[in-house]
Amino acid sequence: MLTSWTQRDSLLARPPSSAAPHAPAGAHGAAGAERADLLLLANGLQRLLANCEAQAAERHFPGVLKAHRALRVQLRLHLSPSLPAQVLSDLCHEIAEVAEPAVRQAALRCLHRAALRAVASAAPA
Repeated sequence: MLTSWTQRDSLLARPPSSAAPHAPAGAHGAAGAERADLLLLANGLQRLLANCEAQAAERHFPGVLKAHRALRVQLRLHLSPSLPAQVLSDLCHEIAEVAEPAVRQAALRCLHRAALRAVASAAPA
């Protein structure tokens, strides 16, 4: 964990966010909104990781690295991007104080959707 605010601020220089505070619903309703949130999340994680040294990112942001790698592979292969609820939960904790507000909000929306899917799939029919 980071030991001081100064150390955290030295790891990350926050660029001004041009991202919209709310992800658009898109042409496909909820699926389009989820994809837009995941794309916003992938871009935000890329910006966050670009401002970190590799060793610092591995030490302080393992969930961010895991999520970013998974999203990057899924998007590169033109798959429908998705992340498990546990990965999103870890990610939300790690970016809570360092990511841009729009990225944090997108991560929370993705976590909410993933948790609902997990509960729905675990419920008896």
